[in-house]
Amino acid sequence: MIVYALLLGVCAYLIWGITHHWHRGDLHPKIVLEYLGIATLGTAIVLGVLNLL
Repeated sequence: MIVYALLLGVCAYLIWGITHHWHRGDLHPKIVLEYLGIATLGTAIVLGVLNLL
């Protein structure tokens, strides 16, 4: 159940970040990759702390 909540939060973070930059007019592939990288890193850290990785 915790994993589903984590994935839901990660998806919300990605959608919010991409939408935010799209509305500002400065959305670039580099920004998408940055959000994806931070989301992946955060997921790995949380799963590692919970010993689920």
